[in-house]
Amino acid sequence: MDSLKDIKSLLMPLIKGIPFILICAVIAFFIAKKTFNYLTPQYESTSKIKLDDSSTGVRNTILYKDFDLMPTINKIKTEVEIIKSREFLKLVSKKLGWDVSFFRVGKLKKTEIKEEDFYNLKYNLSDESHFQRPFNVYPTSNKKYKLKYSAKGKDFEQICQFGSLCKNDGFEFLLELNPNKLDLNQFIQSEDHFSFVINSEYNNTSKISNQLDIKALDKDIPILRISYKDPVAKKTTQVVNTIAETYIEDYVRFKSETARKTVEFIDERLKEIGSKLKKSEATLENYKLNNNIVNLKQETETGLKKLAELQVQQANLEMNEAALDQLDKYINESNDDFLDLAPQVGFGDLLFTEMVKKLKGFQTEKKELLKRYQPSHENIVTIDQNIKETVDYIKSSIKNAKNDISTKKASILASVKNEERKFETLPSVEKEIVVLQRDFQQNQRTYNYLTEKKSEASIAAASEISFHRILQLATVPKVPVSPNKTLIYFVAVFLSLVFSTILVYLIHFLNNKLKNREDIEKQTELPIIGTLSNKKRNKENFQDGINAIANKLTLKDNLSEHQALCISSAIRKEGKSFIAINLAKTLSLMGWKTALIDFNLRNPELHKYINPQPAFGISDFVLDACIIDEIAISRKHPNLTIITAGIYTENPGIVIGNRNLEAKLKDLKNRFELLIIDTPATASVMDGIKIMSLCELNIYTTRANYTTSENLLNADLIKEQYAIKNLHLLLNKVGKNTTYEGYFQNSKLSYSKNKIGDKIKRFFESISIKKRSKKAA
Repeated sequence: MDSLKDIKSLLMPLIKGIPFILICAVIAFFIAKKTFNYLTPQYESTSKIKLDDSSTGVRNTILYKDFDLMPTINKIKTEVEIIKSREFLKLVSKKLGWDVSFFRVGKLKKTEIKEEDFYNLKYNLSDESHFQRPFNVYPTSNKKYKLKYSAKGKDFEQICQFGSLCKNDGFEFLLELNPNKLDLNQFIQSEDHFSFVINSEYNNTSKISNQLDIKALDKDIPILRISYKDPVAKKTTQVVNTIAETYIEDYVRFKSETARKTVEFIDERLKEIGSKLKKSEATLENYKLNNNIVNLKQETETGLKKLAELQVQQANLEMNEAALDQLDKYINESNDDFLDLAPQVGFGDLLFTEMVKKLKGFQTEKKELLKRYQPSHENIVTIDQNIKETVDYIKSSIKNAKNDISTKKASILASVKNEERKFETLPSVEKEIVVLQRDFQQNQRTYNYLTEKKSEASIAAASEISFHRILQLATVPKVPVSPNKTLIYFVAVFLSLVFSTILVYLIHFLNNKLKNREDIEKQTELPIIGTLSNKKRNKENFQDGINAIANKLTLKDNLSEHQALCISSAIRKEGKSFIAINLAKTLSLMGWKTALIDFNLRNPELHKYINPQPAFGISDFVLDACIIDEIAISRKHPNLTIITAGIYTENPGIVIGNRNLEAKLKDLKNRFELLIIDTPATASVMDGIKIMSLCELNIYTTRANYTTSENLLNADLIKEQYAIKNLHLLLNKVGKNTTYEGYFQNSKLSYSKNKIGDKIKRFFESISIKKRSKKAA
């Protein structure tokens, strides 16, 4: 039972605080709802690209495997960085054409407009400081507008016309608005206006890069997911679709350009080899005709074949050496720009290809940095150092490669001479024909090899096939991804419930005011005679409480004839006067000849209930200014007499301290069966304590949620110091769902009256009585 009572007591603050908690939740909900008016929604669009796998994709088929002459390694992270690179995003920015951003500016919110048919702006900036500068447009009519902006620490304002040139220092604008799409009267009548910003190329690419998100769906699957967020739904779709399309176009362009330059290089080599082939063929033919040669011996053919293979190897080395010579010449002659470096480095070692790519990357990065910094800036100096180190490395590598080729050539020449010695024993004619055939076959094989490579490169140059493909193009989103209204509503309401509940319990535990009977019992051992509910909220329960207190006084033999019952309290507004009046009425109705005396001379109350007011009161009686009959006033209650404070209340201390006070009270006790005395607050003055010491019974009133623990201690001090007899505590204005003793129970404590049900019951009872009376008659 105690545990159940503890649980109920613990839940009481929560039950009482439910209205406050619900109000906090409702307020939090509406605050969250109102917040959405000031938050800018963010939309998101997504597209997907599938990268071709050189080992398992389309590029690996027989038809296409040689189309991509310079395939990249299938590293998804590399492709992601390529798309995020500033050079690539520059291409995207140019295709998007977002050089102007237009906004609608309100009192609290600034919203970007992306409906191009609303406006058209043509501009010319001669001063780059105007980039990213907001220009505010205040329409004054359908033809004119006021242009405001700030520059060089000053504010500028000028009147311009729609459709006419507006110019000033460093800019020229021609602004046209479509009145069919945009109602200017709304802006003229309200405080809203427009603003536009001319975006630089750097700002556009930075904005796209900051809002761009590129991820691989899976580390083993070459599919890229491209997402972009922006307050304008249409812009998100344009960005991701443009990135996907530009990525495919740039790939095809790069592949075709590389193949084209390769074809040009092969054509130059074919001209040279073709000339040698024709010359060797003609020499061989003339020699055969002049010497009537038809066939050579078997051993001559075998040796010739081996010599031919050696010569082919020698020719390949010479081609590589020629490519290295061209690269060496280009590197030594070009010290500034490596972006147009010849593609023939692909015929050298793969190391040179990667180093040239790296050199191009440094050069591109340097050009980008020069747009923002001076040549002496540390970043540019670092790039120059990297370029120098790379060039030195390439030069060193070329030198080493040449030495290696020279070594190989020397080895092949030695092998050729060794094979040629085998033919020294042959007739001079046969030896000569072998040499001529060897030269012819060598040139023919070289020519065929270059022709085959030219065909492959030509096909790749002519082909605009992309081995990457777009799996999904984005569509314009209808619903913003942020803010998440459902989540914000839930979090706002949830947090309000949590914090309001914590606040309720915090206030409850920090509050030192008495709330129920248990709080009194924890702090004092004085007996509690009863509790009273709030009469305004529950009149019947209040009267039941008054009746219970009156009955307890008689049940315990505390109340007998010719006694005085003093009702006091520690501080004002605890209800002692109100309780004294109602208790006096109740006891008088129970048959007690009761006198209600207002001894609260400092703040009298009882005279307000009497009309007309009497001339004398208790103060006059104590000071012998009148007799009992002159102060005793009876009203509609036959057993109740009200005695007011009187007119001598300017100096209450003299009245209370009068030596005749005890005798006067004794006379009143003899005159009436019971005296109920209302006194001043004991914590404020000593008047009430003096009266309490002269009474046989004392009720000390406390008020729930008003009287503090310190005020309650005043009752213990009075009892100990002044030996007050029969001091009882009374708790006023307790909450609902309590017994007459003041303990919290449940919601079914009283005999509730159903007014409608009682009327119906009385109606049928009256009918039944009439029927019985008729039968009896």
